[in-house]
Amino acid sequence: MIHCYKLEWYVDWSNYINRINHADMMDLKTRIHGPAEAYVMEARLDEGRGPLVTTIVKAWTLFNLLF
Repeated sequence: MIHCYKLEWYVDWSNYINRINHADMMDLKTRIHGPAEAYVMEARLDEGRGPLVTTIVKAWTLFNLLF
């Protein structure tokens, strides 16, 4: 049996949105080998690039390839 609980709390979403935008501008990447944990926020099929997924990374190391 799976129990579900409703949780509510105040979250300052503007802070999360700012962090996501900042990470997008930095074009963060990661190595493709090894385990990772993330929450999938959006998935879509782009005609030019193929499958794209927007995630919030829970556990992994991101780095900027330009630095």
